[in-house]
Amino acid sequence: ERLYDSAEQEEHSLDLRDALRDYDASVAEDPSSRYVLRAKARARWLRERSEGDFAPLERLERVRRDPSAQADSRAVDALADALEKFPPGEVRIEARMFVAEAYATKLARPREAERELDALLDEPRTKTSGEGPIRAAAAAMLADIAMARGDAKAAEHAASRVASIDPQLPMRVARWARRRILERIAVV
Repeated sequence: ERLYDSAEQEEHSLDLRDALRDYDASVAEDPSSRYVLRAKARARWLRERSEGDFAPLERLERVRRDPSAQADSRAVDALADALEKFPPGEVRIEARMFVAEAYATKLARPREAERELDALLDEPRTKTSGEGPIRAAAAAMLADIAMARGDAKAAEHAASRVASIDPQLPMRVARWARRRILERIAVV
């Protein structure tokens, strides 16, 4: 219990290497502890995001934990610049999504959001289970931005990039494109 509490405090203070060590140690020390499942889950989460010796995750977490950061263009731009130097992996994917969401919603900069979403969809695949939903959400956001500006081709391309993960998105985009054509015909 002491090791688990220590690991939680270390994770909270972004001493991520120490947190991982203590989560693992707490499991090894008492495999029947009531904290074993949580310790294993947190250790797995940290291990999946340990690329770059935790430096990228620390950078991302500092921004994510700041409630005003998503609306601060300097903070978002700095993270966007920094993530280009992150090694490929889960953290870079999550950082791209954070930056894209900030650009698309809080900062009203859809072109920059599109750039980040495209880059996210071009990221190499990882082995984690959380990647699929992030890619599907990125493609949906990219399609929504394209549909908002009336670009059917870009929306269809975004949807096709994740058709195997989210088969509903291509159907939604196709319905929108048909409706758009019918509206034009009705106007004529």
